[in-house]
Amino acid sequence: MQYTTEQRLLNSLKSAERMPKLKQLGAVCALLVYDVDRRTTFDSLECWLKEAKS
Repeated sequence: MQYTTEQRLLNSLKSAERMPKLKQLGAVCALLVYDVDRRTTFDSLECWLKEAKS
């Protein structure tokens, strides 16, 4: 099954919503990584960074 860019982005955002906030975990840093074979993961980095900072 082929996913569209929008479907992949929505799936990655849904996964992020299920994750506990970094502050709740007592984290002092985070490492954001992306899949070089999936442009949508690179495009999501800014959103993930904002989420990590909140």
